[in-house]
Amino acid sequence: MTKNYYTFSGCKIAFTLLMFCMLFSVQTGWGQIFTNPITDANPSASNPFTTGQTVNANISVSGIGRGSGISASSASNRYSASGWSTGALGRTPITPTLHY
Repeated sequence: MTKNYYTFSGCKIAFTLLMFCMLFSVQTGWGQIFTNPITDANPSASNPFTTGQTVNANISVSGIGRGSGISASSASNRYSASGWSTGALGRTPITPTLHY
C-alpha cells in the first residue's frame, strides 16, 4: 500500500501560508502625534510657543517652552534661548487623553 504524502505536504504548506498571512496581516505603523514648524519672526518671545502646532486628537500639548533659568534669545524661525545652566530645562509637555 502506497501512502500519499502529497496531501499532507499540501496541508502543511497551506497551513504555513495561512499562519504567515495571519501573522503579517496585522497592520502596524507609526503616526506623528505632534508637529510645530516654528515659523515666526521671533517665536522665543512666547513661552510657550504654540502658533502653528498640530496635535493628535488623543493628546494635549502645551507648546514648546523654556523653564526657569533660561532667557529668550531673539531668532527668526527657531525657538532660541540663552542662559542654559545646570537644572535649566527646555520643555514640551505631552499628555495623553484619559483612557487612551
